[in-house]
Amino acid sequence: MTILQTYNGMDTIATFALWQAFKAKLVEDPAISTQYNLTLKLYTPALFAMARGILVDQLTITQLREQFEAENKAVEAKLDVITQGLGLGVINIASPKQKLWLLECLGAKIPTKYDPKIGKSRPSTDRDSLEKISKSDSELAPICNIIMAWQNRAKMLTVLVPELLDRDGRMRTGYKVASTVTDRWSSGKNCLWTGMNMQNVKRDEDEEAVGHVSIRSMFIADPGKKFINVDLKGADSWAIALEIFKHTGDKSMLAMLQTGDIHTEVAKLVWPGLGWSADKKVNKKIAEQFFYRQFDYRFMCKKAGHGTNYYGSAAALAMQMKIPRHLAENFQHKYFRAIPGLRPWQQNTIIDLETSGTLTNLFGRIRRFHKRLDDNKTHKEAIAWKGQSVTARVINECLLRVFATQLQKPDLGIEFLAQVHDSILAQFNEKCEAAVIEEFNLACKIPITVTSEITNETLTISIPIEIATGWNWAKQGYNKELRQITTNFDGLREYTGNIDDRTRQKTPKLQKPRLMDRRVC
Repeated sequence: MTILQTYNGMDTIATFALWQAFKAKLVEDPAISTQYNLTLKLYTPALFAMARGILVDQLTITQLREQFEAENKAVEAKLDVITQGLGLGVINIASPKQKLWLLECLGAKIPTKYDPKIGKSRPSTDRDSLEKISKSDSELAPICNIIMAWQNRAKMLTVLVPELLDRDGRMRTGYKVASTVTDRWSSGKNCLWTGMNMQNVKRDEDEEAVGHVSIRSMFIADPGKKFINVDLKGADSWAIALEIFKHTGDKSMLAMLQTGDIHTEVAKLVWPGLGWSADKKVNKKIAEQFFYRQFDYRFMCKKAGHGTNYYGSAAALAMQMKIPRHLAENFQHKYFRAIPGLRPWQQNTIIDLETSGTLTNLFGRIRRFHKRLDDNKTHKEAIAWKGQSVTARVINECLLRVFATQLQKPDLGIEFLAQVHDSILAQFNEKCEAAVIEEFNLACKIPITVTSEITNETLTISIPIEIATGWNWAKQGYNKELRQITTNFDGLREYTGNIDDRTRQKTPKLQKPRLMDRRVC
């Protein structure tokens, strides 16, 4: 017997021995058995999506690439004017060493970050470091902003590469169903080293904040098909609100969520003197007034509220949002007053963690923590897990129901394409839109039943969903006041009760793969 045969035999025997021990636990603990069976079922839709892939419009890739490259050249020209005027010559902005040298010449205090590759800290010029420099030295802010703008577009350009596509013009990512502690999927290159991490493709609202058009517009539906995107609305917030109700009996956060716009409701409680009315639309406009710099009251409640839910300190919020610390402290003081059960729930979670080293979420999923239980980072991770694991469970349950519909009703032409943490992307036959929306509405209502340990009251709630349809993965630009489409005609439009009456403007021509280019694995 060769060494290789021995190794393979031992590998198989060890796996079998582990399975025998693990199988006994499945019988003993129903919660572990449920989680295992759910994860096993998810491999079928994951493999389907990996094999099917998403069609990519290569003309859009070219246009976006040319746009980003032109914008980066303009940025480089601005930096050249500054550096040459200072007598420092032309700087290669793509070189970390030259960027570091430039900032050192200008007297910047360069932050350091730990690099696991070399096992020690070293000076960094990433976005967080540049923001710190910009905040500490206002004279260096213009140069830091130029470098950050260039780096942001350069990162987008790494996605706009034709080599990431297979020969049939499709993007195929490799999904890992059981690789995270929160039960979220992760993704990356596939087994043939094409594709990419689809879950890191920026959402439209993120890109608008940094001045980008959406690169999601390059992902398009097949001819005769149409995209449907299902997004859980505020899933993490719903999970936290139910946790608060279960452990403290406080329903204030649930009441805010049930209004349909928790961020405006929080703004009403935190800033009561803004002239609020009984009209929700009027209140939303009031909440969208500028509060500080580029932030409006509503966005402040969204960003800072989410951070506070996950045990973020005022100092951390101030740093992330680029606002003075006293504003973050004032917000948190009012936020905790508006949701009185939040802080006690966070403290109870930390006590449970430090006492037993384990936590249980709303679905009975148990996680054992192997880190330092008294460390603040572990406390934040534990509190975040309570919300994120519930979101992952709900979206995975939705996915299994959607995929069952795909198999049971082939006439609808449903094809699952991607899962992005709290949303699902699929395509369907264009003529079946009404029936498909009805099926998705039914499939994605996952009830969560919770009984309060304080009041013994029982609630059953389904996290609300937002459905949008279109022919590419980016949002459609729509002016509600003018009632007309402004950008991305074929983009995703939210379903509000009326079936989409648009006709596709850009129909792709599929490339027929040559005989020798056919996929054989």
